[in-house]
Amino acid sequence: MTKILDVENLSISFRTDEGLITPVQNASFSVEKGKTLGIVGESGSGKSISTKAAMRLLPNTAMIGEGSRIDYYAKNGQKIDVPSLRSGDPTIGRLRGGEIGMIFQEPMASFSPVYTVGNQITEAIRLHRKVGRREAREIAVDMLDRVGLTNPSQRVDQYPHELSGGMRQRAMIALALSAGPALLIADEPTTALDVTIQAQVLKLMKKLQEELEMGMIFITHDLGVVAQVADDVVVMQKGEVVERGTVRDVIRNPQEDYTKRLLAAIPRLDRVKPPAALTGKKHRPLIDVKNLVVDFDVKTKRMFRTDITKVRAVDDVSFTIKKGETVGLVGESGSGKTTVGRAILRAIDPPDGEVVFHRKKKGDIDLAHASAEELRAVRSKLNMAFHERPVHVHSLGGDLLRSFRPEMSLVFQDPYSSLNPRMTVRDIIAEPLVASGLMSNRDEVDARVREIAERCKIELEHLRRFPHAFSGGQRQRICIARALVSKPKFVVCDECVSALDVSIQAEIVDLLKNIQEEMGVSFLFIAHDLAVVAQISHSVAVLYHGKFVEYGPTEKVFYSPRHPYTQALLSAVPHPDPDAVFAPIRLEGGFRHPVATVSGEKVTLTDAPAGFDPNSAPVKLVEIEEGHFVACHYVEEMPLQNPGLASEISAPVRVTGTVA
Repeated sequence: MTKILDVENLSISFRTDEGLITPVQNASFSVEKGKTLGIVGESGSGKSISTKAAMRLLPNTAMIGEGSRIDYYAKNGQKIDVPSLRSGDPTIGRLRGGEIGMIFQEPMASFSPVYTVGNQITEAIRLHRKVGRREAREIAVDMLDRVGLTNPSQRVDQYPHELSGGMRQRAMIALALSAGPALLIADEPTTALDVTIQAQVLKLMKKLQEELEMGMIFITHDLGVVAQVADDVVVMQKGEVVERGTVRDVIRNPQEDYTKRLLAAIPRLDRVKPPAALTGKKHRPLIDVKNLVVDFDVKTKRMFRTDITKVRAVDDVSFTIKKGETVGLVGESGSGKTTVGRAILRAIDPPDGEVVFHRKKKGDIDLAHASAEELRAVRSKLNMAFHERPVHVHSLGGDLLRSFRPEMSLVFQDPYSSLNPRMTVRDIIAEPLVASGLMSNRDEVDARVREIAERCKIELEHLRRFPHAFSGGQRQRICIARALVSKPKFVVCDECVSALDVSIQAEIVDLLKNIQEEMGVSFLFIAHDLAVVAQISHSVAVLYHGKFVEYGPTEKVFYSPRHPYTQALLSAVPHPDPDAVFAPIRLEGGFRHPVATVSGEKVTLTDAPAGFDPNSAPVKLVEIEEGHFVACHYVEEMPLQNPGLASEISAPVRVTGTVA
């Protein structure tokens, strides 16, 4: 096969205030036309930096070492010596996008917030392809459709902040593929995606690769994904390549201890024993969510008007979170997981439903509708109940987040956009303590920051650095440290481990478990990695288009799934074996579209069973066994499935009921 990228003895150094650091040392790898190279390793091992050098995307403080060679072979046969290109050379513009496409790890930071997704995709298309504005828009809509975005003609006119994290990642994939590059660098392209969309995207990328004979570099910490997509693998540790070979040889017969540790750290459903469901008076209810409803306005631009449609993001959701319990919330991107978490924290105001926080004394309070004065009063009471000394209410202010952050906290999905780029890591972690008035003495604050930094595996010398100096996984650890620094009683973890490599994932999950045991903290654990959810969650709720379709103890939901949607999610989990049969369930038929929930729009299914009306009365959750609830018209007809390995659930399942 013909090489399209050849990298030899690549060394990259950065000038910093603390001196010269070298995150990549003598790395060598190559990519052949039509082949996929997987680059794996822990966060900060130099995976992303090595590939960015091929596109000249390194910052001005970076220096490529002498003797380093990066040769790219263009579509026209020209050999391009990448390090020799000077700034402003038009070859660099042709290289970026037209020759090499890049799927960035953090789409929110990569998209411009002031332009629509469609504008940014069409800009790339027109820059590298000779097409008009209308044709470029049609190509953009088609690409959004091919990567799995619902209503692509509508999404093309939305801004990045209007999309969920998974939707933004899919839009970024569409942007990278829109100009038809010869080499695609995918930097954690499926990190923010749920398992079903991940399976679709991987299949799409392989299909496009075969059609275009495109080379691909797939950077990831998920060896299960690498086993399904890569031909060859390079394992990096601390900037050096420690092992390389075919994907089968490396995964089946690893030679280096580091590679063996990476493989051993992979969470697998067939090897996980979920925590038992909590019972007894010790685990009293902490938060009751009752009939929660959240609506959003979606704008569609017409020639002379803008139509506004109500979308019900969360529809009549009810569940209880006990003291010291972890409730896992799973579902596809856009299903309403993050919205549920933020509604509980009152980061958004739900139009209907209750979120009740149970207190030891003076009754309960509905956080969904409490006034600012009530929130201050509750915060004061919480301090007296859970802390040794009271906190003055006037030092807290009237802001909801300031009032409740010490007891109810949030780990955001996108670590880059949630960290202030002008603040040091020390100040970022200390901010909840200072803003809430929990600590005023700087020495006390510093001691607490150092304590939580060590527990979250953040080196103390890094506390003086700024967020841009860290990899995606390292930034996520900073976010977790910030959320835990005030010792909260309830934390919403919104994809808090999705950006971390498998070994760090295991450490963070163990950290959360330890904190839960020590402090009795409760978690709402939102994630798309089902194996990680199974490791930490006492109970699990499966969410589809804003409704619970299955809910109960983790062991029953994951190992005896009864709803076809739950079975589909479990079947899409990739297995770290290149020879394993990976055949995710294809859901035939359909579900009620979320827009129809509010607008009253009728739904038609082409292959629904005789006598079935998808617009019939909603299906309520029914208890089919103790603590195990399912919402499906034909739940008694659904066979019991045991996920074990993904290959054990592979037959197409016909959707015979609505989830509404």
